[in-house]
Amino acid sequence: MNNKTLYINGLFLAQKATGVQVVSYEMCQALHKLGWHVVCFMPDVNIEEGYNPNFEVVKLAGHKGHVWEQTTLRRHLKKIGSPLFINLFGLGVVGYKNQIVTVHDIAYSVNKEWFSFSYRTCYSLLLPILTRQAKLVLTVSEFSKREIIKEFSISSDKIFIFSPAPKSRPHTDTEADVDGKYVIAVSSMDPRKNFKTLVEAYKKRPDDGVKLIVVGGAAKIYGETNIHNTDDRIKFLGRVSDERLEALYRNASLYVCTSLYEGFGIPALEAMQYGCPVAVSDIEIFHEVLGEHAVYFNPTDTTDIAEKITIALSKKYDEIDRNTLIEHSKKYNMDFSAEKLSKKLETLL
Repeated sequence: MNNKTLYINGLFLAQKATGVQVVSYEMCQALHKLGWHVVCFMPDVNIEEGYNPNFEVVKLAGHKGHVWEQTTLRRHLKKIGSPLFINLFGLGVVGYKNQIVTVHDIAYSVNKEWFSFSYRTCYSLLLPILTRQAKLVLTVSEFSKREIIKEFSISSDKIFIFSPAPKSRPHTDTEADVDGKYVIAVSSMDPRKNFKTLVEAYKKRPDDGVKLIVVGGAAKIYGETNIHNTDDRIKFLGRVSDERLEALYRNASLYVCTSLYEGFGIPALEAMQYGCPVAVSDIEIFHEVLGEHAVYFNPTDTTDIAEKITIALSKKYDEIDRNTLIEHSKKYNMDFSAEKLSKKLETLL
């Protein structure tokens, strides 16, 4: 236990509780539980639904988004003596050397079609500067660490890995509200998630009565997905409540992910924590995170995707098999990751 203060970029609290925003929030919660006095600075807007912070939140009136980081936040940090500042989310403050930045992945650099022009330009210009100036760069996997070293030419010693964890959702009486067996895919409507290919692949499957349920919403930072679905077996639900998502995971026959690029891949672990089998893209990060506990396919080959989904559905998973998946998901624990990060932070303060 300690009573030192951690000043953290709370921009995530102004955005929908999904993906890296949730990772940032849960890390703040875990650091607070360890005894840190966590203070999150955010724009003067409402905290989005889905957050219930146990840490201190300070709203700073001024601009919003990345402009807020470079103006309002910069002035406030200088006013309070330029303390060590931690960016678990967002870019960080350009020119502010006493800070930690987080790079979950470099997807913006891999394919320009995956993100909007403004988002891609902002990150391309500012992230190389921020990673060079920062005292420490955080990331979420060995794969992302190698990508960062290659992209920004920074020392391996400057990068620290903390593993995200699947979000724990309490069991409720909420129904999945899907008739019959189904395969579930969970993600934002991001072009790199490759949903267009998944839809085309699923149309190639025999009509065995198993539906494909896609959960997730769109965001303006992403490029166009151009998904046209005319198959009654495939349903897009958009964003759903945590309670319904828990029910959907719990009752699914299979989780599938056709992503072309990931820095980590939390939804697969979320599915596993309910004993749900997973079939995923044969890409480096999934082998690092999921190991032998997944069925792999070529994410650009619709025939291979369709065949592997059918193979995975035909497997008989008993209680022992499902418990193995659950136990693997438990290896990724936010409290453990927070303890590792806490020890590293102690050396910087």
